[in-house]
Order: sequence, then structure tokens, then C-alpha cells
Amino acid sequence: MPPTSPRRSAYRSSTWSRLPPGRSRAGRSAGDASACSPPPRCLQLGLYERAFEAFGIETRYPDDQAEIMAIIKAVKKEGATAGLRSRFNVVARRLIAGDVDFLVIACTELSLLVDGLDADLAKIDALDVLVATIVERTLPHGR
Repeated sequence: MPPTSPRRSAYRSSTWSRLPPGRSRAGRSAGDASACSPPPRCLQLGLYERAFEAFGIETRYPDDQAEIMAIIKAVKKEGATAGLRSRFNVVARRLIAGDVDFLVIACTELSLLVDGLDADLAKIDALDVLVATIVERTLPHGR
């Protein structure tokens, strides 16, 4: 059951509204699944599992976590190159080829590669959600 504090509920509602088109809290179907690409510490803490579990969404991870980590390290070293965008797109395609409904880009280094993902991939970038939430909470209402 999701937490009921107004702040937490607002965050969750705000986050849910940013899911790919066709995904809404009321309209989700049983068995929705997200594929997540977080850094290792987030995996250990189970941050995404708990958040999505509250909405009945199963969280899955790439089978080849070593490839994800190699891409993250390469972005830190080389920047967001065309080759890294292509490698990340291959990993994303593998995930969507399974029974995953949408991707969650959960690492800022991977956020730099999102523009290289195929346009038809349903995705949500945690960095975009974070920035939008910060702006929403800091700007006076009505701006």
C-alpha cells in the first residue's frame, strides 16, 4: 500500500503522470513490468522495486548488468558517444523484446544516452522526473 503522506502522494502522482503514453495509474493492466537500469547501490537498496510495487508494477533488470556497468563507466570516461548510444539501444531493445512494458532510465550517465534510443521504445528518464519535480516544488503556483 502506498504511503499516505501528502508530500509522498504528490510525488507518486507526479511521477506516475510521466510514464509513457498509454500508462496511467487507473488504466494499468495486471502484470505491467518495467525494466530498470539503476546503478548498483540502487539495486542493493531496492529503491525502484518498492516505488513501483506500490502501483502493482513488477521491476526487472537487464540480464547483462555487466554491460550496463561498462556503458556507465564508458560515459564517465568518454562522454555520450554515438557508439555508447548504440550499445545502450541494443540493451534496451533486448529488454523490450521480452515482456517488459517500458524502460526506466535510472542512472544519470544513461540519461545522457536516451536520445540514442529508438523512438518507439516506451521509456521514462528518472533524471527528467527529478528535475521536473524540483521545478514544480520550488516555483510558486501558477508560474
